[in-house]
Amino acid sequence: MLYKARDMRIEERPEPEPGPLDVLIKVRAVGICGSDVHYFHHGGMGIHSVKQPIILGHECSGDVVAVGSAVERFKPGDRVVAEPGVPCRHCKQCHEGRYNLCSKVHFMGTPPVDGCFCELIAWPQDFTFHIPPHLSHDEAALMEPLVVGIYSVDMSGLRVHSTVAILGAASVGLLTLAVAKRAGAGKTFIIDRIPERLEFAKRLGADETIDFTKADPVKVVKEGTGGAGAEVVFEAAGSPAAVKQTTDLVGPAGTIILIGICGEDVIPFNFGMLRRKEVTLKPIRRYRHIFPRAVEMAASGAIDLKPFVTHTFPLGEIVEAFELTRECRDGVVKAVVRPT
Repeated sequence: MLYKARDMRIEERPEPEPGPLDVLIKVRAVGICGSDVHYFHHGGMGIHSVKQPIILGHECSGDVVAVGSAVERFKPGDRVVAEPGVPCRHCKQCHEGRYNLCSKVHFMGTPPVDGCFCELIAWPQDFTFHIPPHLSHDEAALMEPLVVGIYSVDMSGLRVHSTVAILGAASVGLLTLAVAKRAGAGKTFIIDRIPERLEFAKRLGADETIDFTKADPVKVVKEGTGGAGAEVVFEAAGSPAAVKQTTDLVGPAGTIILIGICGEDVIPFNFGMLRRKEVTLKPIRRYRHIFPRAVEMAASGAIDLKPFVTHTFPLGEIVEAFELTRECRDGVVKAVVRPT
C-alpha cells in the first residue's frame, strides 16, 4: 500500500471476491513500470495523485484460482496475463473500438484504482488472456510493455527499411526496438545514458547506440542518415528534453511517436520545425486490441522476453526493488516482484 510519496507498507487486506464475469488470479509476477516509480517517488504523475492508500502495479501475470458463475473461458489452474485497463464498454470511444480513450477506464495502479502488487486480484475475463506453459510468469509480466511497443510501431506506419531513432532504452524503448526490428526497420539508433542498457540495445540489433552525455544525438543521427534525419522517431524516455529533441532528430515527412509520460503536462516544442518538415506527430494513449498478438509473439519466440527480466524480488523487498529501478542501478532493465 502506497500512502504517500516514499511511504509504502505491506498490509493484510480482505481477499477480493470475483464477480460473475471475473476470474480470481493468484499473482505470480509484477513488473515495475516507470509510472509506478513516479507515484512511489513523487506521490503522483500528471493529473493523478495519491490521495488515499493505493496498491500500485499493472504489469502482472498469475494463475486462476477461482472463476465467477458466468465465466466460460477460464478454469482454476489456467496461467494468465491481465490487460490492466478496463473501459466502460458503453461510450462512443468504446463502441468505435478505441477503448483506450474511454474516459471511464479503470486502470490498475492509477489512483484511485488498486493495482496488482498483491497476492490476489479479481479481474474481468474479457481483459484476461491465457499464456502457454513454456512462458514463465516473469516473462509474461513483460507482456504489457511489449504491447506498448507493438502498438507504438503499429501507429508509426513504419515500413521495411525505415530509419528509426528511439529516445530512451528502458524496457519500453528496448521492446519498441525489438518490435521495430522484427517489422523490418532499417538503420536504428537508440539514445540513453546508461551503458548497460545501450549494450542491451546492441544485442537486440541496434545499429548505433548513443550516450547523450558523450555525443550529440542529433549530429550522430544526421551523419548516419546522410543528413536526412530519422524517418520514424520514438520518444520512450518520458523526458521533456527528449520530447523537445524529437523535432531535430526527425527527417522531412517523418513521424514522431510520443510514448513516454512526462511529469509535466506543458512542454516547449518546436512546432515551426514540425510544420516546415511536414512531420506527423502521434501521441500514444496506452493501447487497444494488442494483447493477443503480444502473447503470440512471445509464445512463438518472435520476441524473447526472458533477457528483459534482469532482477527479481519477493514482495517483502518491494521498496528495494523500487529504489533500484528509480536509481537505474546494476544494469536494471526490468525488475519483477513476485508476490506469491
